[in-house]
Amino acid sequence: MKNVLTQAFANLGRVPCWKWQISGVSLTYVTALTLFFALHLLFVSRSVCAETQTNSAQVYSSGQERLCLGFNPQKNKWGWAPPADGWFDCPPHYAFFGVTNPLGRPDAFAVEMYGNCCALPAADILTDDRLEAPSECPDGFIVTGIYLQGDPERRLPHPLRCTKVNSDNYVLGAAKPGVHWGLESAASFPWSERKRMRRDELPLAIRYGLMRETFESFTNAGCTGDPVGSLLAGKTDTKCSGFLWRELFLRGGPGGKSIMPLRMFPDCAGITDIFDKNAVCIPVDRR
Repeated sequence: MKNVLTQAFANLGRVPCWKWQISGVSLTYVTALTLFFALHLLFVSRSVCAETQTNSAQVYSSGQERLCLGFNPQKNKWGWAPPADGWFDCPPHYAFFGVTNPLGRPDAFAVEMYGNCCALPAADILTDDRLEAPSECPDGFIVTGIYLQGDPERRLPHPLRCTKVNSDNYVLGAAKPGVHWGLESAASFPWSERKRMRRDELPLAIRYGLMRETFESFTNAGCTGDPVGSLLAGKTDTKCSGFLWRELFLRGGPGGKSIMPLRMFPDCAGITDIFDKNAVCIPVDRR
């Protein structure tokens, strides 16, 4: 039993969650309450860890995955700071991979945020079919924009721009709550967030795109999907768990009935220069 408990605590630390470890503990001194608490941590934390992992096995790569550094090619500027009023839209073939600075009342329609736009891994993923939604995109659609307006009392609506995914070649997974990354002390991200990851656990290929505010300034906390690379599909609350994300799958097989997760960004060991819009991913050496 001692070895089982020791191994349970060791397993609790699988990346990207915090590492936990216990050794040399005699069960003679472990009370029933401590054992209950340990098992509770085991099952809760293991589920969180498992859900935030990206399964690299059986993932389809289009060969067109791109870095996300926070550069807007449509406006030729760095950072995703939206206008004070009006629509903030991603460039063509981009979508929200993350959000920062969520504000507003718990009412879903009033929640506003800054979206982190990243390039999608293929040009045929999105269609020209767009619509507006108060807080959640309909099935088959993802968020590509948000309407912001001066709202000091946080009562005005902030609708979403939703764009339909090409259902002939792709399908969206079920909506899942988001994951908080970065500092826990920021007012917008209370300790009650159930799923959390450190900033350095964000995949390098999109880390700076989710963090960047301007050319040389970066935020220290935000929300992203589970798994990372999932696409924003709705908002229900200002917590990260109140944002809804959907994983993108590629259709295949006879009649497109089989699906495979789509690789959303390259696997990088390094980046040549995070201040260069033409930076290159230094791929992980798989030898």
